[in-house]
Amino acid sequence: MIFKDEYVAPGEAAVQELVAGAEHCLLATVDAAGAPRHGVFNPVSVDGKFFLHLRRDDEQRLDMARTGLGSLVFTDYLATIPSYWVDAKYAGAATAYYKFVEMRCRVEVCTDPQAMRRTLEKMMARFQPEGCFAALDPEHKLYKGSFAEIAIVAMIPVSVRTKWKLGQNRSEHTRLKVAEELFLRGEGRDLAAAEAVLETGGAGPDPDPSSARPGALARRERYAIHMLSPARAAAQSKAMHALFSRSYWAVDRPWPTVERSVRQSLCYGLFDRDELVGVTRVITDRATFAYLCDVIVDERHRGKGLGSWLVATVLARPELAKVPRMLLATRDAHGLYEKFGFAGLPDPSRFMVMRREGARDFGAGASTSI
Repeated sequence: MIFKDEYVAPGEAAVQELVAGAEHCLLATVDAAGAPRHGVFNPVSVDGKFFLHLRRDDEQRLDMARTGLGSLVFTDYLATIPSYWVDAKYAGAATAYYKFVEMRCRVEVCTDPQAMRRTLEKMMARFQPEGCFAALDPEHKLYKGSFAEIAIVAMIPVSVRTKWKLGQNRSEHTRLKVAEELFLRGEGRDLAAAEAVLETGGAGPDPDPSSARPGALARRERYAIHMLSPARAAAQSKAMHALFSRSYWAVDRPWPTVERSVRQSLCYGLFDRDELVGVTRVITDRATFAYLCDVIVDERHRGKGLGSWLVATVLARPELAKVPRMLLATRDAHGLYEKFGFAGLPDPSRFMVMRREGARDFGAGASTSI
């Protein structure tokens, strides 16, 4: 593995977020003959130290007893990137995006029963917070044998190496394209990968210097339509809240509800250069059903056909093109949506609605003012 400056983690906070959230790590040691050994462990971190529990006769514990050293490796594998997302012909563009932390540590071993009990309680609190086990007591017959066989190993970092491989060597234009492809594929950790790519700087500007916002789904004069990742949508949630507060269906919808809703749906933004002036949301499983909602354009930009253009662009998107049924609700824009193929319910008696008692209904509809 090559460690380049461009791939270093973006700060100590990013490293701490990764290791604190990791449910497992790789322990690397070296045996007496110089051969590497590896094991998977569930760590708990306290005051900058990482604690593992091993059997006292574990080969890796004996390695660390001999050398006083060991290494912990934390990884967050995000996504495999096909070459054609980056280059139409060059297979060498295929890669993987991941976050990697390697900590070289000095080692302290603890076999004191009460000290081990306290550390083991922290481990159980982290990995089995629901409890459902007998209290840890080194003298209890249930645990006495185990306490005699295990040791707690404190791993104290003395050096750290990181690699955040997220396409930093690619132009901003290419990175936005890769992020959109990840969002569209939507498998495994793809959404997390897309957000990580968007949050990390690239190697250069958009190859088209006239484009202030690369990666648009569609452009018209000074306007552009963008698909928003969950993080980007949340970042625009206050602007969306301002738009919705002037609608007939979401005038009372609070900002926290807007932020939560846009993170959990497909969001498409209409931009006047860098200003969000319109939005559409789609709630969908991308396979069987979709609900089109919250279609709105800022009053200052209405009368230009931008709302129809936004809806047409969204309905043509590949992530929605194969969804067999799409629903919407509107008060008085039926004629508009009929142009896109929407029609009244063929049998309204087959549809039902449930309203939860005590849960406030903040509405989701399609604006007529577009």
